[in-house]
Amino acid sequence: MIYNRNVDGSDIDVETQDGVVTLRGQVDSDAERELALSIASDIKGVESVKSELTGG
Repeated sequence: MIYNRNVDGSDIDVETQDGVVTLRGQVDSDAERELALSIASDIKGVESVKSELTGG
């Protein structure tokens, strides 16, 4: 789950494997999608982020 007051992380599942983060779930807007991807990519140790987010 992503914690940020501008992203409803309760609808986003996060899976990590070997430095690759996959985000799955529903977002309300393209801006929310981009913010979730940005937050995930800024985490130390993350090499890449894959989006399977829907909505927006």
